[in-house]
Amino acid sequence: MMFAKNLKPGQTVKVTPEDGGEILHISQVCMSKPVDGNRTYLKIVQGSQSFAACVLQRDKQESCSVDLFLSAREGIQLALEGGKNELSVIGYFEPEPESESEDEGDMAGFEGESEEESEEEDLSEDETDGMTAPVIRDGRVEDLDAQEEDSKKKAKTANNNKKTQALKALQAAAANDDDDEDDEDDEEEDEDEDGDEGESEDDEENDDNEDDDEEDDEEDDEDDEEEEEEEEPAPTPQDKKRKGQQQQQKQQQQQQGNKKAKTQAAASSSGSGGGDEATYRNALIEFLKKNGPTPLASLGQKVKKPASLPKMAAFLKANPNTFSVEGGKCSLK
Repeated sequence: MMFAKNLKPGQTVKVTPEDGGEILHISQVCMSKPVDGNRTYLKIVQGSQSFAACVLQRDKQESCSVDLFLSAREGIQLALEGGKNELSVIGYFEPEPESESEDEGDMAGFEGESEEESEEEDLSEDETDGMTAPVIRDGRVEDLDAQEEDSKKKAKTANNNKKTQALKALQAAAANDDDDEDDEDDEEEDEDEDGDEGESEDDEENDDNEDDDEEDDEEDDEDDEEEEEEEEPAPTPQDKKRKGQQQQQKQQQQQQGNKKAKTQAAASSSGSGGGDEATYRNALIEFLKKNGPTPLASLGQKVKKPASLPKMAAFLKANPNTFSVEGGKCSLK
C-alpha cells in the first residue's frame, strides 16, 4: 500500500498500523514548494529520541532518495524542522504475511480432504489397473501404447546417433595424434641418421690415418733391421730389450692387420645387398609415380625397406638424383 504525506514546517505526523501496515518503507523525500534557502530537516521521532533522515535546501538539493524501513507498532513519528519549506514524503507499506492460525486451519482441512481423495484414487486405480484411456481423434481411437513405443524408438535412435558421432570424433582425434607422433619419430630418425653418417665419416678418416701410421711404422722397422744387419755388433742388454719391444710392436701390427682384413671382408660381403638396394629404389619410384609427393611417415609404412639397407631417410639422401625431400615430403625429380 502506498504512503504519501505533505509535511508543513513544524508539523509532526504519527504513523500507526491502521494507516496501512506494520512496516513502512520510505523511499523518496522532496521539496514540494521551496520558499526560502534555509535548510529543511526530515526527522524520525521514536519515543524521546529523534534522528535526521535527510537535509534539503533550495537550489542545492531539493530531493533525496532514501531506503528506510520503520516499524509502525513502535509509535513512529515524522517531523519537519527548519525553514519555511514543505516536504513530500513518499513510500509504501510492506504487505503482511498470512496468519499462522489460518494457515494451520487450511492445512488441516486440506489434509482431511486429501486423505479421502487418496482413498478414492486407490479404489479407482485398483479398478482400472492395466487399462489405458483411449484417445479419440478425427473419429478414430488412437493406440497410446503404440505412440509410446514410437517415441521410445525415436529417442533410442537419437541416442545411438549421438554416440556414433562422439565415437567418430574420438577416432579422428586419435588418428591425428598418431600422425603427429609418426612425424616426430621420422624427424628423430633423420637426426639419428645424420649423426650416424657423421660418425661413419669420422671413423673412415681415423681408419685412413691408422693405415698411414702402420705403413710408416713398417718402413721404420725395415730401416731398423737393415741398420742392425749392417752393424752386427755384440748384442748388449739394451739391444735385447729393444728387440723385445720391436717384436711386441710387430705382433700388435699383425693383429691390427687381421682386424682390417676382417672388416674389409665384411664390407665385401655387404655388397650382396646391391640387389636389395635396386629393388627398394624401384619400389619407391613406382609408389611415388602413382601417388605423387608423399609424407615420409606414410612412405615408410607403404613401401617396406629390406633389413640389409640403411634407414629410409639416409637412403633417400644417398640418391639425390632420383629423390627430392622437402618439407617432410618425398617426391621424384
